[in-house]
Amino acid sequence: MSKNDINKVALFILHTKDLRYLLQNRSDDAPRIPGFWGFFGGSIKGKETIVSAVKREALEEIDYKLLDPHLVFEQYFYLTTEHQTVKKTIDNGYMWVFIELFKGNMTSINVYEGKNFGWFKKNETYSLQMMEHDRFVLEKVEEYLLKDNLSSRMDL
Repeated sequence: MSKNDINKVALFILHTKDLRYLLQNRSDDAPRIPGFWGFFGGSIKGKETIVSAVKREALEEIDYKLLDPHLVFEQYFYLTTEHQTVKKTIDNGYMWVFIELFKGNMTSINVYEGKNFGWFKKNETYSLQMMEHDRFVLEKVEEYLLKDNLSSRMDL
């Protein structure tokens, strides 16, 4: 399977210094994974780069200007009809996941997509309805951030 034949998405995770992650609760009528908690972002359009796509999605979905999104993870994903309301039998995709340290007031986020949002520590997400591939991504993001923070402390 080639990346040209599938749904390509650029996702972003804003995080705080104390490792809280911004997640959205998708609306119940969302075409894919309705009612689930996940990341902000969406499909890459036309000849858009993954960076321009993730910056556009941040502005569209939460009115936030990403300044320095950092690509930390990418993977294929697969959704069955069980996780979709669209009339497709499968949805193969490839995701690029960016992170950025949130600089601002956590309560000043304006969400224009989904039914809710929240800032969560990784251990607080276990009670949320999430796709397993999203949980895996969050694990990898936290590993990356902890490793990065550890190496930064060692340089002091």
